[in-house]
Amino acid sequence: MIDFVKGVLLSKSPTRLVVEVNGVGFEVNITLPCYESLPEVGKNLTVLIYLHVREDMLQLYGFKSVAEREVFLNLISSPGIGPRKAQVILSSVSAENLKQYIVEENISALTSLSGVGKKTAQRLILDLKEKISIDVEATFNLAASDPTMLAGDNLINQAETALLTLGFHKNNIRNAIEKVIKQRGKELSLEELIKHALRLL
Repeated sequence: MIDFVKGVLLSKSPTRLVVEVNGVGFEVNITLPCYESLPEVGKNLTVLIYLHVREDMLQLYGFKSVAEREVFLNLISSPGIGPRKAQVILSSVSAENLKQYIVEENISALTSLSGVGKKTAQRLILDLKEKISIDVEATFNLAASDPTMLAGDNLINQAETALLTLGFHKNNIRNAIEKVIKQRGKELSLEELIKHALRLL
């Protein structure tokens, strides 16, 4: 089992990163909170890992904290929630807020998250309420990154690419991004744009 990967950050996007360890580049799927905590490309980092084993491939998922990984593992233990869906959910809400929604049985808050309908929300509460404890998040500090302000098409394209990677349809993505910009203006970071768009998808 792989617990963490330590190396040089070669590339990053809101949904994935590549880290070089002893001459080998590992592609790691990440959540938005993890992306927001990454250092600059070329810097050293340590990222917590979950290794997902499939018949045809191995996939790495990375996290900024022990608490985030714990919630991810709880999510994928619930029927109907795979790693990709768990990644989308944890890109829409912080691990601590998600735990609070589940413990408080807040159906409306859960169904506001991308990919979570009423039945899924009820299932999450039923399966996970007893497993989850709300405590102070033990953050595995990767590094802080300044939010990049939305400066035209470049960040819109980055947001579209990130959402396509998560499996959403291009037309739906564009409509969601347009609505976000119309409602909230252009002074958004890439992370904020993706987060608000996810709530509309």
